[in-house]
Amino acid sequence: MKNLIVFGLVLIAVAACVLGLIRYNANKIDTTTPVFKTQNINSITLFRLPDCEDGVEVPDEYKEEVAAWLGTFTVGKKTEEVLCGINMFTFRIEYSDGTVLVNGTDTITLDGVTYHLKKGPEPGCINKLFAAACG
Repeated sequence: MKNLIVFGLVLIAVAACVLGLIRYNANKIDTTTPVFKTQNINSITLFRLPDCEDGVEVPDEYKEEVAAWLGTFTVGKKTEEVLCGINMFTFRIEYSDGTVLVNGTDTITLDGVTYHLKKGPEPGCINKLFAAACG
């Protein structure tokens, strides 16, 4: 009888471990793959608060450079708190299939969890575009 009880407890412990691992792998976020698709982009619009909230569309001459930068964004550390001033610079990508993506440059929410974004250096053309369009 003791052996049966011990076996049952071991079985329950193993089942709990397996379920925990399955849940862990299902919620694991890839931190190496770029977050945003950079193929088949029709347009990119940049927004910066408070001075350029109407946005500035990226002209064709800079679209490849800005898209390459957006391709450097990857998921960083999970954050419990989004501070004031986060995501004051946002972008809108419209893809050739009609899909539209709007996101900030500082955080992203995936499956209800907010993460910081890691990214490469901002291209110099972005400041030029904001200066020309928004002063």
